Amino acid sequence: MQEIVEVIVSHVRSLVELMVDRKDEVIINHQLVPESATLLVNIRVADREFGKVIGRGGSNIKSMRTIFEAIAAKNRLRLVLEVADK
Repeated sequence: MQEIVEVIVSHVRSLVELMVDRKDEVIINHQLVPESATLLVNIRVADREFGKVIGRGGSNIKSMRTIFEAIAAKNRLRLVLEVADK
């Protein structure tokens, strides 16, 4: 299970870094909660990059959630993907 967690987190990081200008300020934290088979992924970016990750009307983050939730579900995980506002 740890392998799929690392794959998901790595791909989340890759996508977010492609969206923002300040790649060095991208911070991805994650926690696996074994009791509920839940992967919590928290994205932090520079304040002025926040809107790029969210997208107009939340379209970017909704798309990312859809993709990564499907991958997680296939591997019997629940995914919670959040963008932290500072």
